[in-house]
Amino acid sequence: MKRLKWELPQNLLIDDLSSIVELHYRYRFDPQSINQAEKQKLKEMIESWLNLYQKLDQ
Repeated sequence: MKRLKWELPQNLLIDDLSSIVELHYRYRFDPQSINQAEKQKLKEMIESWLNLYQKLDQ
């Protein structure tokens, strides 16, 4: 993430991606994982980020 921020300092989407990655790491690697509400939030955050990214990429 630090490298992305350094390489793309003007890209506001990188900050949003940080919170997604943090929650994803908890889901994948934390022995307690995340609860169902957090899984839904992760899904919504990813979908929202992808939609915004696609709009900016056009």
